[in-house]
Amino acid sequence: WAWQGKDTGKSPFPPHLTNLLSRVCLAFYESHFDSALVDHEADGSTSNGIFQINSHMWCEDYKHRKPNVCQMHCSDLLTSNINDDIVCAMRIAQGPREKKLLYLLRWIDKDR
Repeated sequence: WAWQGKDTGKSPFPPHLTNLLSRVCLAFYESHFDSALVDHEADGSTSNGIFQINSHMWCEDYKHRKPNVCQMHCSDLLTSNINDDIVCAMRIAQGPREKKLLYLLRWIDKDR
């Protein structure tokens, strides 16, 4: 973060606000706030909803036998009610480090 001319690498905001701002930025970058967006990935999975949560691990698409960590159908991520999207995103963020890393790597890979 660049704040008052200093780049300290730390946010000037309280942690809970920084976390919220990060989620808002993620939603804008991933979907432009389009809760119905489905992106078909090269590996046959889909990225779904406002946070582009991938069917590879996080939701059930009935096409592949996957872990379904969020315990929900991928189509549930495509409604205008984003409560379940938020719950799933929080589950990803609070989950084991290796699962968060997988989500991050898939997110970075989309930009290539």
